[in-house]
Amino acid sequence: MYIIRDAVVQRSAPQVAMYVPSSSQFYYKVWIHEQEHVQQFGPGRILGDLYNADELRNLIMGLSAPTVEQLSALVSDVRNSYLALQNLLLRDRAPYAEREAYQVSDQSDPRYVYQGCG
Repeated sequence: MYIIRDAVVQRSAPQVAMYVPSSSQFYYKVWIHEQEHVQQFGPGRILGDLYNADELRNLIMGLSAPTVEQLSALVSDVRNSYLALQNLLLRDRAPYAEREAYQVSDQSDPRYVYQGCG
């Protein structure tokens, strides 16, 4: 019998992908907007409780299976289920996170009469 007694699970920093050329007049505005999303994954923020490494670690601690292969498959199943749930929560919160990010980035130049959703 194989049992997981200890595990190291880490959450990596959110990855930012910007599709605006650095020469664009909107680059800085988009950068501010995307950085706000990164900050939203911080403690106490709208997305800060998602993809919690300790929570996932607690789910896999104590799992057991007769073979290493079965244990590995079980860990993968638990991880995939956890990530699917977190993705659903993220999808539900995305409109609110977007509104919050626009409220921050709309304050930067260039400014217009109508901007984002903030």
